[in-house]
Amino acid sequence: MVLPTDKEVLTKPLGNLIRQATARCPKDKEKKAKQENERGTWSSQWDFAFSCIAYAVGLGNVWRFPYLCFKNGGGAFLIPYFFSMLVCGVPLFFLEVSVGQYLGVGGMSVVGQLAPIFKGVGYSAIMMVFLENVYYIIVVTWTLFYLFRTFTDLPSLPWSDCSKGNGTWATEKCWNPDSGTPFPQSVPAMYNISEADSETAVEQFWSNEVLHISGGIEEVGGVQWDLMVFLLVAWAVVYCVIWKGLHNSGKVLWISAIFPYVVLSILCVKALSLEGAGNGLKFLFTPQWERLYESQVWIDGGTQIFFSYGVGIGALLALGSYNKFHHNCHRDAIFVCCINTFTSFFSATVIFSILGYMAHQKGVEVGEVVKSGPGL
Repeated sequence: MVLPTDKEVLTKPLGNLIRQATARCPKDKEKKAKQENERGTWSSQWDFAFSCIAYAVGLGNVWRFPYLCFKNGGGAFLIPYFFSMLVCGVPLFFLEVSVGQYLGVGGMSVVGQLAPIFKGVGYSAIMMVFLENVYYIIVVTWTLFYLFRTFTDLPSLPWSDCSKGNGTWATEKCWNPDSGTPFPQSVPAMYNISEADSETAVEQFWSNEVLHISGGIEEVGGVQWDLMVFLLVAWAVVYCVIWKGLHNSGKVLWISAIFPYVVLSILCVKALSLEGAGNGLKFLFTPQWERLYESQVWIDGGTQIFFSYGVGIGALLALGSYNKFHHNCHRDAIFVCCINTFTSFFSATVIFSILGYMAHQKGVEVGEVVKSGPGL
């Protein structure tokens, strides 16, 4: 057998070279298809949209947005919020999704492909996601704790009245306006505590039963074993969702994206029917123009967009990497951003309607009904 030399190969007719090249093409296509199967893609185009909604719509909308509105004077906060949304939020959201879709790799590797010298940025992003997950899983733990306690005192709730916490979490400041007991005859009045300084059963249950807030940083306290159990359950649920790969969890993502809207819709109908709800909505949408001169209002508006949209930490790069190469991610980015902002206002409507009702019951202004903070 005679092996052809390089010169002989080069002198072969052009047709032979073309036939050899075309013969290799099916193998290359099979190799490329095998690589795509190893990476995996979303089973449908809606899986990606709902995964982005489930990722972006969360505590940033339901918890942090109403808190920052309350902190920064209601409607005044909306101006820097929308400015940051148009200038930073939507463009960065689309950029991350499109880059992840184009390169087909996760957040840890995408920066190294774009600029190898900055490969360490991808590892830093993974560390940021890890720290954020540690923070988020605690909030999920609190949610499971409340869900479990809801079924321990049916048909009412454990935090519905101060009498249910006598000797445990209820203090002398506890007074529930819905109990029917006039404030002059309540326990706080007996201890010469004013109505404005009193706390509802909900606030006391949160501070004393869930958090077990100590008198200061010098009092560390012990391990809360009930929350420890729910923390382990929360991590187990997260593992069960993603252990086969995120792209195979489409139906779970659909449920996690739609379920919050079902709950918010039920709460919204109830909250809007409460007396004084209009005062809370008025506080939400009436701007205090003088607050716009404060830099903190603009800082909070910008950070809320980054926090709520989830940009800058690599998660959107990973979600976009499971898209097919020609997927219309521009349409999905605009859709998800609009849904995200709508959810923020939807949840704020529920929260401020309830705050208006609480202010009406206590006889104080909406801005004074509760302390501004995570317990809001």
